[in-house]
Amino acid sequence: MQAETLAGLMGLAGAVVGAAVSTGAVTWQQRKTAHEAERVHLAGLQLRRDAAIRLVQMTRGGSRAAAARYLGITLGALQSATVTIRAWQKMPGNADAYQDALQHIVEIAAATEAPSSTKLTAPDEVTVEPRTRRCGDRLPRPRNRDRDLRWALLPPRPRSSVPPALVHRITKYDPADRDEHGHYIGAEDTISDHGPVEAAYLAAVSAFAEGSGIDRLEIRDPAVTGFVHFGGEPSVAGHGLGGLFPPDLTGYHDGAEVSLPVALELVRAMLRDQGAWCRLEVGDLFTVHVGWDQYVYVGSDRPCANAVARTRELGLFPEPLTASPYAAEFDEAEVTEPADEHFWTRVHTALASRHALLLEESYVRNAARWHRITPENLDTVRAGLGPRALLTVWPDLTPDVGAVLAALPQEESIDFIWEAQDGTISHAIVDDMDYQELSAHVADARAACALPLSLAEHHPLLCAALPDSDGVLRARW
Repeated sequence: MQAETLAGLMGLAGAVVGAAVSTGAVTWQQRKTAHEAERVHLAGLQLRRDAAIRLVQMTRGGSRAAAARYLGITLGALQSATVTIRAWQKMPGNADAYQDALQHIVEIAAATEAPSSTKLTAPDEVTVEPRTRRCGDRLPRPRNRDRDLRWALLPPRPRSSVPPALVHRITKYDPADRDEHGHYIGAEDTISDHGPVEAAYLAAVSAFAEGSGIDRLEIRDPAVTGFVHFGGEPSVAGHGLGGLFPPDLTGYHDGAEVSLPVALELVRAMLRDQGAWCRLEVGDLFTVHVGWDQYVYVGSDRPCANAVARTRELGLFPEPLTASPYAAEFDEAEVTEPADEHFWTRVHTALASRHALLLEESYVRNAARWHRITPENLDTVRAGLGPRALLTVWPDLTPDVGAVLAALPQEESIDFIWEAQDGTISHAIVDDMDYQELSAHVADARAACALPLSLAEHHPLLCAALPDSDGVLRARW
């Protein structure tokens, strides 16, 4: 069978899968709020494309990126069209219908012998297109709840020289205590015991890391508690990072490399919902993702049979999955402009007419530093910016603080930024219930401004992310 014919089969199969689950998709959309529906568009084209890519992976092995390239889907198109379908899959029956259709079609596809020339390309041979971003997505994004998630357990068929990632979901929940929809109905609590069960989780992750030959991991997409905390336990001072990083969180940033013991302490903080969250990764070789309700997902390029056995000995339940629902590839596509010399030239141009601007430096999600920049101090501020920070440029603060306070909107929250007499810039998320206290607090402020939280009203002058020293943009904002 020629590659073009097989690609056509996969595209048709994706269409069949999309039709098979269209009713579930409509039901899911109807049960979302208008705001959530706006953020997660489950278009039929996107679902069909996802199905086609998964079918290639299931029948021929390899990574998602390699499968996309095999089908002629560029990585730029893949990232721009891939949406977060995890929430849809959690709705009762949707994931099962999706997998049933996939499994039926893959049996047909697998029966046809393809020539060796159609072998998938290794991920490192694929050129990744720039990522996109909607500037100003300021509201915290709660991670999706996993208790309702049922991913397909069909093992891939590795016919490629590139082994597919092997993912295990590790939980304390006995699969025998799940209902027909995969919902856990047993007696286990959904928060950490801060004791032997938590220690078992850490030992299991350590076993998988050791079985994969991993002793250092990279922090990816780090976050801390925002103005709304979604955890099952109260947030704590320092976001659970005390003793690991200094109060200013130096060293806790996207791309930072940490030892396995530090990575395990990060897993502990995430299990306790103490505020910090991140992905822990070693390229395509090893990943650790912590979800809600004590769900942990460990991916490796090795089977890790000993680690699986050790996890069972620890009293936990390792279950094989096709992918982690927290894999970065399932995030909404967000292209970020690199903060390269062209970006800084635009900043200089804006400063030439405005004389001063406000720079928001988001060094991790839900945490930012603010700088008033001028032509005179721009180079100094630029030199002190954190690695891979997201930079958002706003008009300068207004010296008439009273006018800013008087114009604050009613019945909505805003981000209020002010500069104290000593030059310190602070901010707070407030609404009309806080305005009286806020007015007293900023009575002697030198300047201030109010920024809307609504995406529709959120219009920065410039927005970009810092590339690495080699000029490559690796931050995923």
